Amino acid sequence: MRKLMAASLLLLAPMMAGQKEERTWGELANLANRQIRLTTPKGVVIQGPMTALESEGLVMQIRSTTDKKAYPKGRYVAPRAEVKTVDVLTKGRKFRAIGTIVGVWSGLALGVYAGGHMDSAGAALTIFGLVGGGLTTAGYLIGDAADTHTLTITVRP
Repeated sequence: MRKLMAASLLLLAPMMAGQKEERTWGELANLANRQIRLTTPKGVVIQGPMTALESEGLVMQIRSTTDKKAYPKGRYVAPRAEVKTVDVLTKGRKFRAIGTIVGVWSGLALGVYAGGHMDSAGAALTIFGLVGGGLTTAGYLIGDAADTHTLTITVRP
């Protein structure tokens, strides 16, 4: 089972690798209403939709942060001098659906097989539930990883 998971992750690694681009400050205006992630000079990661691009900074709504005291949720203007790279986050649906379907069917098949080799009905149902639920969850998570795309934009001076 571990080998199967490791092989799946190795096959998905090229798809999960992010793309890279360079853009000028003015070209960042095209990212309005897109989910972005910024890393501050202090190493704090903030994430949320970009709402506007102003001459003095990039305006965004912080939805998640690694330092809630220094960068609370809400409107934030990232100073232009501090914005060196911007990660644009997008999420698809196709691989999550495929991974979940494959996980359900393989979980059902292996769960029935494993449950059929148990001595009691309670143990069989437990094994069936654990194997079925585990493989369904694994399929979804692998699909989710394949559906998550990151475009790293380096800002040219």
